[in-house]
Amino acid sequence: RNLDGKEGQTTPAQFEEMLIGDRTAILFYSRIVSHGSMMNYTLDCPHCDSRSEHEIDIQDIMDKIKPYPLGEAREASVVLSQGTVYFDLPTGVTEKKANEKDEIDVNAQLQLVNIWEKTANGRMPIRLENLRAKDIALLRKALRDNQCSIDSIVKVICTSCEKISRINLAGDAAFLFPNMM
Repeated sequence: RNLDGKEGQTTPAQFEEMLIGDRTAILFYSRIVSHGSMMNYTLDCPHCDSRSEHEIDIQDIMDKIKPYPLGEAREASVVLSQGTVYFDLPTGVTEKKANEKDEIDVNAQLQLVNIWEKTANGRMPIRLENLRAKDIALLRKALRDNQCSIDSIVKVICTSCEKISRINLAGDAAFLFPNMM
């Protein structure tokens, strides 16, 4: 209800238009509200095949969120060799398009983001293949620097072999459905 100050029910389309970091934060806060901040995780160690139980505090992750540096802005800019270029920050729509691809590398992610120059006639789209490699690197860095950061990757140490495994909490079924595991 009342998403982004708009009163009333929120439609699925409004959630798709949300920035990725906001969507992820809602997912994590929903988990905390519905099941508490402590998550029990069973590690099936890929190194030694032993099984161990771990407790993860999701609130620790939420306490370390790096917010969007530009606040509620939905676009950012970067100065490249040809001048200032603007780009939209990724939303749920961007994320959905990325998930539809078989493999997604960094440049493919950039191709899903709207990139443009401001001209007297309005927005002029810019194609990634028309940019120099150093400009693509600057654009990639600017996109990363203007993102909210929620690190959902947790390091879990196996109690048998003491090797570290990295798990993506949001990608684990026990994250949202702990009672079914």
